[in-house]
Amino acid sequence: MIKKKLLEARLKNGLSQEELADLIGLTQPNYSRRESGTTKITKMEWSNLAKALDKSLDEIYEPEDSVDNLTANNTQTDFAVAASENNVAFLIETMKKNILILEAELKKNKNEI
Repeated sequence: MIKKKLLEARLKNGLSQEELADLIGLTQPNYSRRESGTTKITKMEWSNLAKALDKSLDEIYEPEDSVDNLTANNTQTDFAVAASENNVAFLIETMKKNILILEAELKKNKNEI
């Protein structure tokens, strides 16, 4: 799934993939895989991208297709990023995903009993 918001923000800033990749510490091929949706973008990368593009997370963030892409290990980072950016919409989206993950785990556990 192409990250349309990210692509648009990069182009509006007049940056090539290589230039943006350099700003966030990636190679152009690695960045390209993230923008095209081939490789998942970590929460820290989203934060770095927002800073490099001078945008809020809300302006560029697009959730992954699958609920399973958000893990409990990322939860603290998600909340820290949202709090530091004062980004309520991102925080709400993260909470919704966590609820879906927990509901899926609960259903799975009920079926195993």
